[in-house]
Amino acid sequence: VEMSLANPWDFGEVYATLFDWVQTYRFDTECEEYWTHITTGTHVAQICLFLLVESRRIPGVLVQTSPPK
Repeated sequence: VEMSLANPWDFGEVYATLFDWVQTYRFDTECEEYWTHITTGTHVAQICLFLLVESRRIPGVLVQTSPPK
């Protein structure tokens, strides 16, 4: 999902934008599993996504990956 942000380092703007999207997205937990990948994006976006999953506004699990060493 592409989102327009004036400042991707502004916690309030990023959280509000993600929160608004979560409120309108129709999660179907009966038929779907949700994995929220927090490796990419700004640190602010990663924190906001973590908070939304932790509070169960985004149902599912967190995933963080890194390339092999």
